[in-house]
Amino acid sequence: MEPFFCYNIKRGSDKISHRSVLKKKSTMSEKDFFLSQTMMGQVPLSARPCQSLQQRAIQNKEACVPLLKKTEISRSSESLKKNLSSRRSRRSYSLETLSLEELSYLIWASQGLRFESSGAIWRTAPSAGGCHPVQLLIAPFRVEGLSSLVYYYHPFDHTLYPYLQIGNSEDSFAEACLGQGFISEAATLFVWVVDIEQAVSRYGKRGYRYMFIDAGHICQNLYLAVEDLGLATCAIGAFDDDEINSLLELDPSWYWTIYLAPVGRR
Repeated sequence: MEPFFCYNIKRGSDKISHRSVLKKKSTMSEKDFFLSQTMMGQVPLSARPCQSLQQRAIQNKEACVPLLKKTEISRSSESLKKNLSSRRSRRSYSLETLSLEELSYLIWASQGLRFESSGAIWRTAPSAGGCHPVQLLIAPFRVEGLSSLVYYYHPFDHTLYPYLQIGNSEDSFAEACLGQGFISEAATLFVWVVDIEQAVSRYGKRGYRYMFIDAGHICQNLYLAVEDLGLATCAIGAFDDDEINSLLELDPSWYWTIYLAPVGRR
């Protein structure tokens, strides 16, 4: 039985077939499995007809942007109870910029690396089987020190790598999200992309379900971090799949945009 879910809002289709990848990770550690998907890995798990997001982005090492480590971030945290009580979706943003420190904190809090030991990794958001198929692209519209590019976030070195140049990106993303204009008013946009093979590598077709759950964990972390800094965000699941995947130059046989969240000042 094929996985069942709404895939393309624009076309109204509610079912999609995907080639099942049932290879087990066998003796590979969680870190080795992740690195095998990148230029840092020696043996890729599959011969893809397209570059992975990591491969494409890490080629631009000379333009990468190291982010502040959590120990370097001076923001004092509010209580968890206060953040949970005040958490809400906000669709109105000022046109002020965000600092790189603030963005660094938001990224780390949402799905950054906590620590690694004996080949296993622990991140701030849980993932079924430690597969972590949900990857992060950042589109900074007004962030100090960042160009108007789409960046790929690499969790192991906590760094943003230039991935793609999109002209008039604020309006392009708003249009791909079915005309939700408030996106273009935000200071930055979080775009979560799922690596399909990584999602199904351990659990087969069950992985289709887990990848949506994983994305929910990550976005909730972002919500709480946004509240901690007194900022604003609103999770977005309404977008034209074909249009946004095309905008990001993703091969839908291997990668899907799964979730988005603009962030800005209140």
